[in-house]
Amino acid sequence: MATLTIDKLTFPEQITLWSLRRWLADRSDWPVIRGELQRVCGGVAGYAAAQSLADVFDILARGGARTIGCHRLACRTVSPDEMLIIGMVSAARCGDAELGQRIAEELVRPPFRDRLGAACTIVAESFSLAGRPFGTPALMAASRAGSTLH
Repeated sequence: MATLTIDKLTFPEQITLWSLRRWLADRSDWPVIRGELQRVCGGVAGYAAAQSLADVFDILARGGARTIGCHRLACRTVSPDEMLIIGMVSAARCGDAELGQRIAEELVRPPFRDRLGAACTIVAESFSLAGRPFGTPALMAASRAGSTLH
């Protein structure tokens, strides 16, 4: 699979990736991350985006099926696991439950899969409510063509 760079992502995907990397670098930075999400999305959508991303990160940390590979904050490339996380939110936005389930199986243990799917759906809905829909056309086209995202 070709290397995906951050500049190919939509803005909601970029800020989701930034949030994940920033959270991994220093979890005490969550107030900064939450504030940026609330600023970008505004109002209720901003609060929902921040809370649901916190849930996604918590589910990945507690229920990971394996160690999730993420790059450092300044890296311009997107890791395969970061692509999976973004792909899961994109699948939720597009209503592609089958793809979402396949990605959840890759990322988390069975007891956490439904919770991850629900949290990703709220992330997607929050960005859509803010007028910033989630979804990279190239990533979704690859997934629909039957390509795997790892």
